[in-house]
Amino acid sequence: MTEKQKNEINDVQPSSLRNIVGQKSVVEALHVAIDACQMDARRFDHSLMVGPPGLGKTAIC
Repeated sequence: MTEKQKNEINDVQPSSLRNIVGQKSVVEALHVAIDACQMDARRFDHSLMVGPPGLGKTAIC
């Protein structure tokens, strides 16, 4: 992957959960899980997102 391609991907990838449009229930569930880990001083290890192509699963990660 060229540097230009990496920059183009970073331009459209959301930088925080606030920048994700739609999928409010998914974003809220992630927000709760991340907040719970922070309160317990733990890492948010893994999550499995399932669904058809085009929902933005990769963009959230």
